[in-house]
Amino acid sequence: MKKKLLQFLLICNSIVLTTAPSIKAEEVFFELKNGDAISGELIEEESTNSKKIILHPILGRLEIDVDSIYQGYEDELPTDQKLWSVDVSVGLDGNHSEHYKNSGFSIESGLEYQGEKNLSNFEIGLNYGLEHDKESGEKLSSYDGEIKARNDYLLTDKFTVYTSSDYFFDSQSHAGKHDIEGSIGIGYYLFKNESSDFLISLGPAFVWTEGGEDCSFTPSCGDLIYATNLEATFGWKINKHLEFDFNNTYTSANDEGDRVISSNRLDAELKFYPDLNSNLFSAISYENIYHDLSDPEPENAYKLEVGTSF
Repeated sequence: MKKKLLQFLLICNSIVLTTAPSIKAEEVFFELKNGDAISGELIEEESTNSKKIILHPILGRLEIDVDSIYQGYEDELPTDQKLWSVDVSVGLDGNHSEHYKNSGFSIESGLEYQGEKNLSNFEIGLNYGLEHDKESGEKLSSYDGEIKARNDYLLTDKFTVYTSSDYFFDSQSHAGKHDIEGSIGIGYYLFKNESSDFLISLGPAFVWTEGGEDCSFTPSCGDLIYATNLEATFGWKINKHLEFDFNNTYTSANDEGDRVISSNRLDAELKFYPDLNSNLFSAISYENIYHDLSDPEPENAYKLEVGTSF
């Protein structure tokens, strides 16, 4: 009797195993938006477009929302890395110096290329405003602009060889309306990871400043001056919505007569992306400029902008 009962149970078990739908399982790896990572066997029969069901060797059966997966599942992973990115922004700006204050609007655009060995940046900006003279009360229109280009070639994970060339224009400068600066040297990453990087650059440079009614009798105006360039660049993706960028460039040289020619440009910008499904952003930026040959000194510029990236 026991032998027949055992045979009956074995037959029933065989029927269940052969007639039940098979569960197809494959090993998958998910990177989540919160920074975590998890792997296991994907149960396709129970998974849907909104949820993925996996069997973890330790945690067991897990349900994962597709929206929480950073790069989607494996057959949705991008095959090509995006090499080019462009930012375009418009906004309001204001700055002041010892003699005047200025308010107006700005238009800026930036292009970045990130390849296997090369990192290139090209930026162009234009500011137009109404200048108020603090002493006379006179109001005049003013405008300034800049074109900046830099390329870094990666020698190792830490060291780069860079070249840079910048052009600045200031319509209100009495000595030095046009300012051209170029440099070549070595860059070194103090640290570099997925969320932040800090690059220090040092190298020889040249400075050429020209233009303005006082340039003819201002020492070094119109001369090509050899200099030393020191630059610090910091970028930080704070979270999914906020990005912070900082740059400080200091240039110093001795011209004829041992007069020290120096300039320092500091830029700080905080970007806010309100919607992760959109490329629109808003930005707050601060700029401080010091230049020996600039009169009057443009400094303490503030900008509030909106823009898009693609």
